[in-house]
Amino acid sequence: MMRLGVENKKQVYLLLSLTGLLVPIATWELYGTFSTHAAISNASPITGNPSNRGSRTKETPASDRESEPQLRLDQLSRAERTEYLAGGRNIFSIESEPVVVETPLAPPRPAEATIVAPPAPAPLPPIELKYIGYTRNVGDPAYKAVLAHKDESLIARAGDIVFHRYKVVSIQPATIQVTDLTDKNTQNLPIIEK
Repeated sequence: MMRLGVENKKQVYLLLSLTGLLVPIATWELYGTFSTHAAISNASPITGNPSNRGSRTKETPASDRESEPQLRLDQLSRAERTEYLAGGRNIFSIESEPVVVETPLAPPRPAEATIVAPPAPAPLPPIELKYIGYTRNVGDPAYKAVLAHKDESLIARAGDIVFHRYKVVSIQPATIQVTDLTDKNTQNLPIIEK
């Protein structure tokens, strides 16, 4: 006995419902395509042989005539009669009048311009550190600075922040560069001579 594949009833019902939906959609699409071609073939052209104009068998409805583009000869002739009047000067002509530039009422800049210099910045307070000396370990090319502040002293490397306020930027045998972090004041401090 041959199987027809109707054992699974859910699949059969799904197939029938999809077919029931596709048939009306396909019919509507085909009918719309054929009716559009029929309407185009029945319409006669606006211009052409005068004998074709009278042979129209079916009058086009008024709604179709309103949606079709129409040539409005009255608007076209009005646009052709319009003259370009841009102050008596034709911008499309090479031989047009030269542009007259009016003389200025005053010079663009006064003759004696007063330049106000910005006020000189207030001198920065000196950094209260003292550079006592430097040290260097054997085999290490980086210097370490011996610094004093009031009655405290310490050894610092470049990049260290000392006394919670000063950053050691660079160390050289004769000078050290230090930045005061409270006011971003950078100064070079010389080594103290003994």
